[in-house]
Amino acid sequence: MERLRPQHRRHRAAEPRHLRPRYRPIAAGLQIPEETVRRWLRQARRSVDRIRRRAADALFHADPDMFARLAPLRSALADALNMLFAAAVATARRHRLESVCLWCIAAMICGGHLLADARPDGSLSTDTRGTSSRTRTTE
Repeated sequence: MERLRPQHRRHRAAEPRHLRPRYRPIAAGLQIPEETVRRWLRQARRSVDRIRRRAADALFHADPDMFARLAPLRSALADALNMLFAAAVATARRHRLESVCLWCIAAMICGGHLLADARPDGSLSTDTRGTSSRTRTTE
């Protein structure tokens, strides 16, 4: 008797690579829960405009010619992160910070709030669980 595969697996294999979940390999590589990585990615997508503005400003001040070398990528988040790390590299070169971790420079460019939640009033919340500190109750 032939063993049938569950229907969802057949569709998963037929899914184009760009539609498959990207959080699993990241979570496995960092040895952290998948939900944590999913939360990070959701928050980064919400913050993409802020990340792009800060990255563009830093890149303009560090190396304005580098804008012409940035190729468009397949998503707004990919474009923003590409620009952020181009700005981090340009900042490291300009200020001779080659020994400093690029993640640290990128965090500095974002004001230490790479994954901070932007509130409607423009202020930032560092609560990455998706609930505003204003709505949480303390007991």
